[in-house]
Amino acid sequence: MRKLRGPKGTEVGVGVRRRGYPELIKFALTRDEVYIPTVPAYFMVDDTTGYIRMQDFGENTDRDVKHALHDLASKGMKRLLFDIRGNPGGPLDQAIKVSTSSCPRAR
Repeated sequence: MRKLRGPKGTEVGVGVRRRGYPELIKFALTRDEVYIPTVPAYFMVDDTTGYIRMQDFGENTDRDVKHALHDLASKGMKRLLFDIRGNPGGPLDQAIKVSTSSCPRAR
């Protein structure tokens, strides 16, 4: 894994062995930023109840949660189920931002 990481835009060589192929299959990959959403799911449970699943805290968690809150509020959310089960934590600044996030129409 460490060998795959590097500056965005640079190339790294990768070789794959596959059953049925006697030779190593070689690829040249260009490194890029990998975005892993911290809010993998949000939806309306019923006419007034929204649900947000937050699996982790990352550098953009506050933005992801705000987006979900505003989208759910526009759909009529009055109550929220905020699912953080199994969340291992993460950057403290993001935890603070998420805890102070508000969505005026959801109040």
